[in-house]
Amino acid sequence: MTKVDSSPQTGPEEFWWTARMNVLHIERAAPDLIIGLAHGGILSARATQVAYEALLDRPFPPLLLTNIGSEKRQRYIAYGQELTSKRFDFHGTYSAADEVVHFLHWLQEQKDWQNELGAQIAEVLGSDRTPDSIVVIDEMISEGNAMLTTLGLLEILYPHARTLFLDGPYFEWRTTMSRRWMATFHPEILPQFDRNDGEIPWERTHAPYRIAAGTEDIDPARLNLRHLSAGNPHLAELTPFLPAAEWIKMPDWITQQVLAHVDEQARQTNLATLHSKYAYLLEREGNGMEVYRLLAHIRRWGSITTAEASALLDLRQESVEELLKWLVVRLEGEAKWVGASPLSQTRTREGRVYFAQEEQTPEPPEPSVRRSKDQKLRDAAERYRKRLRPSSR
Repeated sequence: MTKVDSSPQTGPEEFWWTARMNVLHIERAAPDLIIGLAHGGILSARATQVAYEALLDRPFPPLLLTNIGSEKRQRYIAYGQELTSKRFDFHGTYSAADEVVHFLHWLQEQKDWQNELGAQIAEVLGSDRTPDSIVVIDEMISEGNAMLTTLGLLEILYPHARTLFLDGPYFEWRTTMSRRWMATFHPEILPQFDRNDGEIPWERTHAPYRIAAGTEDIDPARLNLRHLSAGNPHLAELTPFLPAAEWIKMPDWITQQVLAHVDEQARQTNLATLHSKYAYLLEREGNGMEVYRLLAHIRRWGSITTAEASALLDLRQESVEELLKWLVVRLEGEAKWVGASPLSQTRTREGRVYFAQEEQTPEPPEPSVRRSKDQKLRDAAERYRKRLRPSSR
């Protein structure tokens, strides 16, 4: 008899956890638009929609499904390799903070992505409506490539909009649910996909995972997507065991299983109970991009006060101080490993000031003229622009 993995952390139960937490965040954010990221984030977004409508008994905000995944970083990697003429890589939030700032600046030049995402949003909301609040849903942040790309593009398109990125803690649902489908309908083929069997090629054992979301790229460089097709390259590993038409049924079955479970759980749950139980998880501020906005400001202008940072991010000064302290520690480490310019801090009459250490040079001997504050800012901006030029990379 085939053993089926029924761990509550890896099946529909996991989507119920993600969906109910997303509902609480969405209720608080009151977004004009929800964006679900292909491929894994689509089912998370739909599960959230089912839970939202059952718990709140009102329509879900407008939903856009778009294709912004980690594969989009390949364009930036190619750009970096062209500039440096050597091996170059990018790992999202695991990259040096200055590299993330540079990536976000590079996004400003990706007009095709900006135009395509803007057109998709206009198609959902209408061309005469600008969103003030946007929630993005994905299956798991992982390295943060999709998060940085999506929130970066949204900030370019809608600089005054509030954005929030929601994700779940687990992405192995694709493996677990595809195995459940095989165990239910075709148990005889399960041994052919045993990951513990070293004789079975990795490409075969992971192929069900690759198609479980039910969608595929049309062009990896574009933001559009389509339903899984018979021409999907991962099906070539699967068709020796079942026809392509049979495998294509699997994602629909997975979706039905997940959404039915989420709907059942939501209708048995009291919204007030969720509020009281998980209120402490809703206290976070910002969307995860704040530290990079602070660093971009400091690299451009040379310094920032806590009051300026609070105004820039629209956050409480206590929260801003924690972010700046964390940024100081992060850059201290990156100064040792990748040569980043660290930050220093000092107290003034205006409050605490954080500045790039490279800005703190000895005053020139007389009779040189002392630079005004405006001149220092212009000089810092020019140095920042030079760092963004190809010759500096």
